[in-house]
Amino acid sequence: MSDKGNSFKEKGNDLFKQGRMADPLISLSKAEAAAPNNATYPSNLSAALYETGAYGACFEAISRAWERLSSNSNPSLALRLSVRLAKTLLHGVYSGSVSLHTVQDRQPIIGGLKAVALQASNTSGSNAEHLRVWKDWEKTEKSLPYFEAAPKEGRAQLSSLPIFRPSCDTLQYFVVGTDDLISLTDDFGDRDPYPLVLDKLDPELLPDVSFLFGGVGDGRHVLGTFVGMHRAYDKLSHKKSKQAKLRFHLTLLDIHPTMVTRDLCLFMLFRELMEAPQDRMTQLEIKTTILYVLWGVVMPSYCHDRLRNVINTLLSLLSQPHPQLPSWIHVDLDSVGPILSVLDYWKDLVNRKTVKKTLENHSPPINADPMSMINRTPGISMDYRANIAALLDNMTDSDIRQLGLVPAHRPISEARKMLSQNREKMIDMMLKESIGGTPQGGFEQEWYTLTKCFLPPPEFWTRHPGFDLYRRMKTTGSIPDINEHIRTAWVPNVTFFATNGSTFGVEYPNLSAWNPFTPIRLVADFNERFRLSGEGTPKPIDATASDHMNVLIDGVIKSIKALSGRFKLEFICGELTQELAKMHLGSDVMRPPSFPRLFTRMWISNIPDYTHGALHTAMYCVHRLQPDPQAAVASNCMLNLPAWGNPEQKSYTLLQLSDMPRYLGCRLLRAETRGVFLYSKNTLPKPLAKLATREELTAWLTRILLYSIIPAPSDSSPNRVRLPNSLVAFVDLLIHLSSVGFPGHWLSEYVQKILADEIITDISPYDGLYPLPMTDDSRKVPRRRIRLDPWHYDFEAILAVACEGLPFPVPFPSGFATSAPDIGVFETKIDRAYSFVATSHDMFSPYDRVCCLLFYNPKKLSDPNSIVSRIPSMLEGSKEIPVGHVQIITSADLVDVPGEKARWRMSRTRFRQMKEEKWPMFAYRTDARFASE
Repeated sequence: MSDKGNSFKEKGNDLFKQGRMADPLISLSKAEAAAPNNATYPSNLSAALYETGAYGACFEAISRAWERLSSNSNPSLALRLSVRLAKTLLHGVYSGSVSLHTVQDRQPIIGGLKAVALQASNTSGSNAEHLRVWKDWEKTEKSLPYFEAAPKEGRAQLSSLPIFRPSCDTLQYFVVGTDDLISLTDDFGDRDPYPLVLDKLDPELLPDVSFLFGGVGDGRHVLGTFVGMHRAYDKLSHKKSKQAKLRFHLTLLDIHPTMVTRDLCLFMLFRELMEAPQDRMTQLEIKTTILYVLWGVVMPSYCHDRLRNVINTLLSLLSQPHPQLPSWIHVDLDSVGPILSVLDYWKDLVNRKTVKKTLENHSPPINADPMSMINRTPGISMDYRANIAALLDNMTDSDIRQLGLVPAHRPISEARKMLSQNREKMIDMMLKESIGGTPQGGFEQEWYTLTKCFLPPPEFWTRHPGFDLYRRMKTTGSIPDINEHIRTAWVPNVTFFATNGSTFGVEYPNLSAWNPFTPIRLVADFNERFRLSGEGTPKPIDATASDHMNVLIDGVIKSIKALSGRFKLEFICGELTQELAKMHLGSDVMRPPSFPRLFTRMWISNIPDYTHGALHTAMYCVHRLQPDPQAAVASNCMLNLPAWGNPEQKSYTLLQLSDMPRYLGCRLLRAETRGVFLYSKNTLPKPLAKLATREELTAWLTRILLYSIIPAPSDSSPNRVRLPNSLVAFVDLLIHLSSVGFPGHWLSEYVQKILADEIITDISPYDGLYPLPMTDDSRKVPRRRIRLDPWHYDFEAILAVACEGLPFPVPFPSGFATSAPDIGVFETKIDRAYSFVATSHDMFSPYDRVCCLLFYNPKKLSDPNSIVSRIPSMLEGSKEIPVGHVQIITSADLVDVPGEKARWRMSRTRFRQMKEEKWPMFAYRTDARFASE
């Protein structure tokens, strides 16, 4: 052994012991170069390469060491190389760093080192590690001919498993959103500019500019993005070659089929508007229908007729084997069935729902007297009112025209008369605007408090007896007659009704807390921000909802026409993370191959409030971005804003925000508690030197695991924090970590410890109320071996289904199911299921994803709530409940509490054994820690 080579080796070994994973490789490579005939140096290098996950390079180093070594000269070194080669082959094939061609080409080396292990087994016994690892490789080697297809199939099966615990099988329907209108080419709201400069986009991406709206809601952001797309397209006019390539794809995705169906109807109305005759009344009637579909609780019958025609058209088109929709609209084939169910529910709903009952559930919080505070403020009322009165009294004819008090074709004398009759109200309105109020729709708001409906455009008032009273501002005396007309001649907005809305006895949407002028104000703000009314155009002091909406609609129609042939809308019913996982794993087989699987921009609204925050955004969304610096994912928080003290708490990752790149591999560009979280993509895999150490990763994974299986309770709304993850999400996290750059054997060996119940840790679940205090990451308990056996059947089912698609091998213990066919889907009844919801409903929502299934051995246990209360002590190692007598399923397919049934996956062998032993099963809520029976 040369002195120089030994010096490099010692230096490399010292660096390796310090945990500096990448640095030793340079020294060990120099050691090998200094003594090219010595087998020890490439062997040491192979050990370092293996530990860093460089399995392909490790294979080459092992080969060089073996070529220089006679097995008889150093049997100990030969055996170490043999064991390391078996592990390298196993992890290299799973990770894709060792190819099938390499395995076939190097059979002499593989065979020689395998013989070393077999020879050693004659003296070491059949359970020695060197024999076990070669048996694992032999099993994998037999499946190599199918290995290229197996990962795709395995990951497709994994993507079908539920990422979240089930709720009570009820979807919450949010009829109207609350966000500012955004344009994904420009911003994430008025306070969050983030322009997409198409001229700086990778030219290869210009034909594939793709936007995803996850939790598309009422579609407002799609409307805003159309306006932005048109502006971005025009900005490329000086680059004709780039402009010619430009194409847009907009994916509208929502978990609720009712919402997706509503948006589909909305854009079919836009299509009708483009294709309708150009006479003004027809155009205006369609625009008015769009207003009422979006924001109207009730609508005129002529608007409903147009909506009903759209519903019937879609029912006809989507019922065909190959729906002939407009060329720019595509409905995901898996979504057709749910959409048809909604359309069928809506088509004659007006015969079963009344305006009277609909409006009884609508008590909008509108302040009909905005001047009450102002008039009580000394020093404002008299002086300001006098100034504004003087301004009104000296208005020119042109000024009065711009107030919009009468239609443009009416004489100016009528406008002056209207101003005189309503002088005091006009002063109130202008005074409110002058001190920072929002005047839009002020008079209409007063009308709305009396009628609970938006005004149609003046051109249609003759169709509505008494509506011209609005113009004369005499809203007394005849209002009962107007309301009677609304009750008898108008109809409910059927798109506000969800097909599953009566699951908990709710037959009409509860709109008591919704202010219908909030979206109108946001539309007005968007119109002004994007200058859709024309720069410098005065705004009528009392523009109505239809005025503002018509400006936006005109802007959208102009954009659609200008971009004709350059865009496509795709409608998908599905859960965001599940659908993105399907795209990532290649199991979205019903989507056309040409459709994007990577996106330029994603707006996922406040979906992270329900789906484990930044952890899921990093896992499922960020890596679905296109490889461009301008690609980004953005979200906000609407559900539980008061809960968060700072962005660190809000991330749900159990990490400092600055550590997210080291663990999750993404960049967090902005993190604002009351603003947006904005993420971009990193190049993956990252160098191991830029990632967490193995010890750090193991500790963090253990925290994630323990906080997932025993989530802490949370406060009631609006401070409730949702922690919905099933163990499927934990397995998905392991896959994600592999893509980030963590070595596969780190992850595989961690899973091995879980399945063997060999996790020893100083971490314990958090038992206070969420959100976590900032000091929790330093909280420790004495190290002890924890019990994970209650979750083994759940892990077994997930890993058996997914094992072929994992980027690392799963070391299943003896007796575990090892493949998807070993796993069955089972269903049973939950007795007294409704009391499970009713008992919890005051404090805990039936919509939260908190249900687990628990099976127990009746020979040892009996009381469900007692068992649930002892789950934390079981984890801590208590043998009060013996090992193997309780099994918990976090990833049930269904827990239908009102329907009293549950469905889950489990090893067929385990199920048969449980059935023979008559194990009971019940559902329990992880938030309330309360069991059904």
